[in-house]
This record gives sequence, C-alpha cells and structure tokens, in this order.
Amino acid sequence: MNVMAQERFDTSEAEAVLMEAARRQARAVGSATSVSRDRLEAMAAELDIPPETLHEVLAEREAGASEAALRAAFIAERRGTILPHLVPYLSICAMLFFIWLASGGGSPWFIFPVMGWGIGMASHVAAVYPASGAAFEAGLEEYKKKVERRERDRARRTAKRAEKVSAKEQKSGTVTLPEENSPQKSTSSWGASEEPQTQVLRAGRKG
Repeated sequence: MNVMAQERFDTSEAEAVLMEAARRQARAVGSATSVSRDRLEAMAAELDIPPETLHEVLAEREAGASEAALRAAFIAERRGTILPHLVPYLSICAMLFFIWLASGGGSPWFIFPVMGWGIGMASHVAAVYPASGAAFEAGLEEYKKKVERRERDRARRTAKRAEKVSAKEQKSGTVTLPEENSPQKSTSSWGASEEPQTQVLRAGRKG
C-alpha cells in the first residue's frame, strides 16, 4: 500500500491515466461528465499547474472555438449559395425539355443552353464547395473582416441608442422639476387671492 501511495507518474503518464479514467467514467454513466471552471482550477492547483498556464490554455481553447465557429459559418454561407442557383437551373432545364418534347422532338436543341448554363453552375459549385485552399483562406479572411465590421456597427448603434435614451431621461428630468415647484406657486397665488376677501369680511363685521 505504501509503495502504491508513493508511486509517481510523469506528465504523459498522468495525462494518459486521467484520460482513460474519464473515458471509463463516461461509459459508466452513459454520457460525458462536465466540470465547472472552479473545479478545473482546483484540479490544476492539485496537480501543481500554475493558474497562468491554465488561463493561457483556456484562452487558446476559446480562441480556437471562435475560429472554428467562424470557419463553419463561412462554409455554410458559401455552400448556401448553391441551392438558389441549382433550383432555377433544374427548373429551366426541365422547362426546355418539355418545350422540345411538346414541339414534336427533332433535333435536341435544348442541350446547348443546358450545357452552357451547366458549365457556369459547375464552376460556381467548384468555387464555393471546397473548405480548404488558398482561395478559401482568402475568402475566410474577408469574411472575418466583414463580421468584425458588423460587430463594430452593432456596438456603435447600441451606444447611440443608449445615448439617446440617456439624453431623453435627462430631458424628462429637467422638465419635471418646475412641476414639483408648481404647488408652492399655486398655494401662494391662492393665499394672495384669499387675503382681500378676508379683509372685506372683517371690515363688514366691524361695521
């Protein structure tokens, strides 16, 4: 027992043991278990991993996840342009075929527009479907810049909206200030209007 308690593992061995134990635990419960950030920091401290190293790894992981999400969104956007081109192409091809068939057949003239348009369609698919290559990476960089501009514009609009709301609240606050003093004015004017009537009544009693 003491020998096993004092047994030590290097980094690669410890990583392999922990990963295998985590896999067995996931198989036992039927799904992968999750660990909170606080628990992860506690586990890193138990393994004598500096907090700076853990935070650096987490930041790289988050950056990698963001990069993967941008890449997936760019691929979906590119490939999403295929269907809007494909549906009209197939519809026109079918229409030309039925026109040729209804006109009595003969020379298959519809093949020429179908082939011409088909070449353009194939070129478009070949350009937007691949998810790698120099052209793809250049398009991805442009897409990132577009997303950044969109986020900046959204933040700018949000800031302007907040400024308008703040200015409107300040303006409404300055308008309501005179209303708070209005009862005092009405009271003073009421007192001034009542004073001559009181004097007349007193004069009548004396008479």
